[in-house]
Order: sequence, then structure tokens, then C-alpha cells
Amino acid sequence: MTSLSPVIADTGLMWPALRLALATAVIVLLLLGLRRALPRFAPASLAQWRERPFVEVLGRQHVAPRNALVMVQVEGRRLLLSENPDGYRLITEMEGPGPADANSSLRVHATRSGETQ
Repeated sequence: MTSLSPVIADTGLMWPALRLALATAVIVLLLLGLRRALPRFAPASLAQWRERPFVEVLGRQHVAPRNALVMVQVEGRRLLLSENPDGYRLITEMEGPGPADANSSLRVHATRSGETQ
């Protein structure tokens, strides 16, 4: 006769372990099925919310080595922010329709004394 390990020989521990493994497999399969089925049954508004970001960066213009102007759109509002090492500050909320190229509204035209544009 061959001797079996104590864990295998003790059928009292084998069946609970087998039941635990089967229950875990069933739960994993249910979660995978739910993950696959949920996008098909989700309402269209949920799909649009997932595709569109909450905050959209429209443009960024650096005005100094560690400073920049940033135009963002948040829920349809266009905001001009100042970015620096300390964080962000609201400069103004832009009104009216935006330009086709948001960076064009952030261009900084520096003029030196004596030069004209």
C-alpha cells in the first residue's frame, strides 16, 4: 500500500477545498460575463459620459519657464487658467463661441520697445 499525504487522505478537507475552488470559478465567470454584457445594456447617455472627459484641455501656451496659460472646457464652460509651480488659478471665464484652434487664442505676442506688429 502506498501512503497518501495527510491532506489528500483526509477527505474531510478535500471536499470543502473543492467546493471553494468551484465557487470561486463560478464567481469569476459571472464577473467576466457581467463585464462583457454591461456595455451592451448600458444606456446611451452612460456611454457618452464615458467617452467624453469631464475636463478637456483646449490649449496651453507657455509664457515663462514654469508658467503657462491653459484653456480648459468644463461642462461647456471655457476657463482660462494660470498654471505655475504653486498650482492653478482662474483668470477668467471666456464668453462666446471659441475659435477653431484654441491655441490661437492663447498666443502671446511679445513686443520689444521700438518694434511693431
